[in-house]
Amino acid sequence: MAYAGHPVRTALEIGAGTGKATRLFAQQGVVVTATEPDGAMLDELRKHVPASVRTVQAAFEDLRPGEKYGLVYAAAALHWTVPEGRWSRVAALLEPGAVFASFGGPIRLADPVVEETVRAARAPFLESDEVPSPDGTPAGSGPRGESRSPGLIMESRGG
Repeated sequence: MAYAGHPVRTALEIGAGTGKATRLFAQQGVVVTATEPDGAMLDELRKHVPASVRTVQAAFEDLRPGEKYGLVYAAAALHWTVPEGRWSRVAALLEPGAVFASFGGPIRLADPVVEETVRAARAPFLESDEVPSPDGTPAGSGPRGESRSPGLIMESRGG
């Protein structure tokens, strides 16, 4: 949260799943809109998040621009989104000065120069991309069988 450089009041979560990250942001006083395309998963999400969390059944690609957020994030879900047009959709959802974050999903960088750049940028904060779940859930025990939790934060300060 400190990374944003200012208080984050609103957030849009892409693919909330059971709401592990949703709960953490909501506990910090962030007003979260949690999206989840799968109806059964959405039902499960609603069992585990506070009433202050707005839940929406929608895939990221189906969200329409309009409301803007101080944070748009994906916790182990960005890889489920369609790459084409992803970043313009994210930018359209960010208020000026906002931040985008992606963490907890598989990261496979194909370009060795980019991989080294990311490693160097991450090094002062994390030894590696292997970061435990924020709520202590063991790796591989997620509903989709996630087996690793790399911690990558990407910035897109909306304009």
